[in-house]
Amino acid sequence: LNTEITSRFQKLETIGQGRTVLYFIWDEPAYVVGKNTFIDAMISKIGFTNVCKADRYPALADLKNIHPDFVFLSSEPFPFSENHSKKFQELFPSSKVILVDGEMFSWYGSRMLLASDYFKSFLK
Repeated sequence: LNTEITSRFQKLETIGQGRTVLYFIWDEPAYVVGKNTFIDAMISKIGFTNVCKADRYPALADLKNIHPDFVFLSSEPFPFSENHSKKFQELFPSSKVILVDGEMFSWYGSRMLLASDYFKSFLK
């Protein structure tokens, strides 16, 4: 399993092309994924740079002057929807806001085999 996951993920390292991202996991209060988390490692593994430099899960107020290329709104633990997309597009007008499948970024083990296929197609 480990060999297969490693092989699949080696092919994904250029998807993000070094572009920047903020990954939101909660709303009201809004929280993003910081450094040293499994999700941060997944973001890096597919070639994105997490612009949140704080450890763990900082609040939105700490991110006022950040302008990422993308804002990812996770489906879990908070179920972001299209209505949230509009709100976050107003907060980050120069960013592309995308609803993402939180399982693909945060579930480990055999789920990572599915994640590799998801990452190949989710920006298309």
